[in-house]
Amino acid sequence: MSLKDFDPFDLGKAERVVPEASRVKIEFSVTPQQTANGRLDIEVQDARNMPCLRLSFDSTGNIITKAGYRDKALSKYEAGKAYNFIIELNTATRLYTVSINGSKPNNNIIFAPIHKVHHVSFRTGGVRRFPNADTPTDQMYDLPNAGEKDKEAVYNISYFKYSMQIGAESAE
Repeated sequence: MSLKDFDPFDLGKAERVVPEASRVKIEFSVTPQQTANGRLDIEVQDARNMPCLRLSFDSTGNIITKAGYRDKALSKYEAGKAYNFIIELNTATRLYTVSINGSKPNNNIIFAPIHKVHHVSFRTGGVRRFPNADTPTDQMYDLPNAGEKDKEAVYNISYFKYSMQIGAESAE
């Protein structure tokens, strides 16, 4: 599957709904086709779309994870190279590990508590919070540069695997 983005006012998105669980193992592979533009966010979310972790291919050639308010660098990435991720997550302890291309697992803390994983989202571009409750009902203006395009960003996702960890639901 390929996610492509060139529109500054839109994004590409794919979600994979999975059996709900509190302890999971998620594996997938992403091949970015560029390093100097675009963004791909990968989020693990609950049924209400609340993310508990976010991994990103940013526009500066870094793979990062959200660590509280800040981002934490995990690795550099190259255009055209496949990056195989293994995430092991436990919502009860609020901890997860991420391994990239067989590297030693990197330990992290979930940035927002959730009870169970419901789906994984792959999104080109950041979180959208517009329009919101304070957006005027009657918009009397056009957005600037509405017809222009950004340089295209392409991310190929070659596989996705999901499993519940043994004993994952026995503590509930």
